[in-house]
Amino acid sequence: MARRARGPRGLRRDPGDHRGRHDVRRPGWVAVVPDLVSAGSRMACLLRTAKEMVARRPGPVIDDLVAVQRWLAARDDVAADRTTAIGFCMGGQFALLLGTLAPDGLAAVSANYGQPPADDVDLTRCPPVIASYGERDRSLPGAGPALQARLTAAGVANEVHTYPGAAHSFLTGDHRLLGFVPLPGTRYTASAAEQAWPRIFAFLEEHTAPHG
Repeated sequence: MARRARGPRGLRRDPGDHRGRHDVRRPGWVAVVPDLVSAGSRMACLLRTAKEMVARRPGPVIDDLVAVQRWLAARDDVAADRTTAIGFCMGGQFALLLGTLAPDGLAAVSANYGQPPADDVDLTRCPPVIASYGERDRSLPGAGPALQARLTAAGVANEVHTYPGAAHSFLTGDHRLLGFVPLPGTRYTASAAEQAWPRIFAFLEEHTAPHG
C-alpha cells in the first residue's frame, strides 16, 4: 500500500465482502497484491515460497516484493517516500522480512499473525511495525511478546497487540495456507477485528503523514 500523491480515489469493493468498512481498500491509498505463485510452474512457485516461509529469512520471494515496492513507489500517483507493507499469516511474515531490508520509501509495516523472522535476522533497519496476534492462535504461541521484545531491542518503533479470545486469521476469516491448504482453527473474530483494524489504519496513516 502507498499514499496517493494526488486525488482521493479509493479501490473498488468486491460485492459481499464480509469485512465491511475494515478493508485495506481506502480513499487516498493505492494498493497492489503481489502474485507469488505465477513465476514459472505452480508447484515450483509453491515450493520456493514454502521454503522461504520455513527459513524465515529474506530470499527470492522477498526480492520479488522489493521489486513490487519499487514499482509501486515509481508510479506518478504515489508518494514514493510513503509506501507500506501489510500482510496476513505468510504475508505477515513476508511483510516483516521486507521491512528488514528497508527498501527506500517503506514507511511502515503491518504484520498480522505472521511468524517473526529467524533469530539471526537483523531487525534494526525495519521501519515502524504494528503487529497483531490472537491469544488462541496455537500456531504462534508467544509470538507477539517475542516479536515486541526483539523490535524494541533493535530500536524499532512498534505496536504489538495480542487479542484475547482470537485465533489465527481473526481479521480475515477462514484461511488456506498457500491458497489451498485449509488451516483448522482459523476464524474471523469480530470483537478482536473491531479493535485491530482501526489501530492498523491509524498506525499506517500516522507513519505516512506528509512531512512538515
